[in-house]
Amino acid sequence: MRTLLLHIILFVCIQPYSIGQTSPFAFRKLEEIAAYLPQDKLGAKDTIIRIPEISKHKSVAILHNDKQQIDHLGISLFSNETKLIINKPVCDFIERLMLELVVVKDKDHARRIAEKSKISLRFNGTDLFNHPQKDIGMVLDNMNEPARFTLIKVGIAYDAIWEFDTTSMLHLQFPANRELIWGYNKKESDGILYDQLMQNTQADTTYSKKPVTASDLEPHNGDILVYKGTTYAIQAINSDTYYTKNDSVFELVCDPSYPEETLSNYILEHCPNPHIKFRIQHRMYGNFSPAYEMSINRFMDFFRREFNVFTASQQGGDGRIRTTVVFQNKQFEYTHILFIDTPIDSLFDATGTIHADFYSNIPQDNIKNLYAEIFN
Repeated sequence: MRTLLLHIILFVCIQPYSIGQTSPFAFRKLEEIAAYLPQDKLGAKDTIIRIPEISKHKSVAILHNDKQQIDHLGISLFSNETKLIINKPVCDFIERLMLELVVVKDKDHARRIAEKSKISLRFNGTDLFNHPQKDIGMVLDNMNEPARFTLIKVGIAYDAIWEFDTTSMLHLQFPANRELIWGYNKKESDGILYDQLMQNTQADTTYSKKPVTASDLEPHNGDILVYKGTTYAIQAINSDTYYTKNDSVFELVCDPSYPEETLSNYILEHCPNPHIKFRIQHRMYGNFSPAYEMSINRFMDFFRREFNVFTASQQGGDGRIRTTVVFQNKQFEYTHILFIDTPIDSLFDATGTIHADFYSNIPQDNIKNLYAEIFN
């Protein structure tokens, strides 16, 4: 099962080579767009500047990160405060996309960019790339501010709508795809995640147990009760957690007789022993596989806010437990996958080490059918 899964994951992760850390741009997409801009405008300071040859009435935002790399280029459509209220990555993407569609000048080129990323752009109901009189540059120049703006997520796509001049409406639709919205390719995304994990210095110390009552629980196995969670693609991959009753109190299972249930609780809720750690081999783009150790709680707390987490376990007859952990991003269509293959004893050792391989930034639509095929 695992060998097949790894081979397919490695196949779907192949992406174009990305620029190095010494580039003046944080990621390759920005370098591609910047090639169309006057180079004397790409200074070392954050600026929002008028570039008449790009847009007559709209400004261009040029922003940097703490490494002095340009990490945002776009037609300035939102204030920083508005971005934080709406959705900063999505607002940044919209600005960057609009700039890209404007600078290429050629409407056929702009259409190919949109079609490649499954983007729809309509003005007053008409496909803007086939509009007989308008193009995106003209529409943006004529968009009076403040325009009424709406952003909604419908399934796995976003709808962005501007209403202005009482009779004008610009409608943008695009997939909730991480690589599209963030602009990073696979290598860049893996490197950024690795850096963030290395800077994640401590686990959440504010953990409090989820309150459960008898009505929340169902029989599972012997004296073990289950709190049914949700599933990912198939029933075998789920967010179920497990409890036992001690006097009148329900407690999370942590018992050598139930290693699968115990490990699921460690991952989905909390590990009661802060010294038990993961020894992770991070399988990144280009066969780069750094190894690091991190407490279970520290590693899991890093992901809890932005990801739904699911587990699927198998206990072998060799004294080992094998668990797949799926991290599904709540906003964008991608996952991380952690494969645990470790001795059962490591779950209960006071200073135990749990061995795992970590595959990051996997497009979500390439995984679901695969899991259904393997587990059924």
